[in-house]
Amino acid sequence: MEGTYVREVSTKNPDSIFITHIKENHFQIEARQWKNGRKKSKSTTGTLDKNNIYFENGNVLSLTENNNIRAGEIEYVKVY
Repeated sequence: MEGTYVREVSTKNPDSIFITHIKENHFQIEARQWKNGRKKSKSTTGTLDKNNIYFENGNVLSLTENNNIRAGEIEYVKVY
């Protein structure tokens, strides 16, 4: 699950998601986007459980069958 993911159709933000394994079932997730010609990023942590990363605010990232990440209706393709 660890790696770099880019938005399948990058018309809206965020453009990419970086997932880093911290320890056991904890992961750091960084979402990056370009806004007004400048790079913006937000970072948070989540807990892995049954191919899903859960956040404290209730949001979920899901691992798909082809090892991509799905955030709601948006799919991110693994590139690294």
